[in-house]
Amino acid sequence: MRSTAIYGILTLLLCTPLFADPPGYRGVTLGMNRSEAMEQMKSEFPDAEAPSIFEDKKVTMVILKNPDAEHQKITLHFHPNGKLFGINVTVPVGKEEMRKTLSSQLGAPDRESKRGHSWDLGRYRVITTAFVKGEITVKYSDREAYDIYGRPWLEKEKEK
Repeated sequence: MRSTAIYGILTLLLCTPLFADPPGYRGVTLGMNRSEAMEQMKSEFPDAEAPSIFEDKKVTMVILKNPDAEHQKITLHFHPNGKLFGINVTVPVGKEEMRKTLSSQLGAPDRESKRGHSWDLGRYRVITTAFVKGEITVKYSDREAYDIYGRPWLEKEKEK
């Protein structure tokens, strides 16, 4: 009896979002190094134009516009240490169709809004937002990235 209860608790703990692997898209997962992520994007979208890159002291954004016929935009957000902490993907798919697709992978959404759905995966979150009918943006984010990787720009300000 006791071993069955312990097994049930361990199973429950192992299946909770707290222990979930980082989510990702097309082989790029949160926490990946920038070079790895960019290599994977290049292999997934070999005919894509060179990405636009925007850098500041808090984040580097790499934007692929229209990388193929199915994607309107993919934005990768990198921490100053080069770790991927956010992926935004905009595709020409309806809100309900995307909910069904993500629900098959992540289970039922935790929240629903007028514009989309949200899945809380502990450290990670997946959110869909529809600004234009027939188009949706899926955001994969590591909500604890700055707590884990630090805020190097604050350290530089202290040194001054």
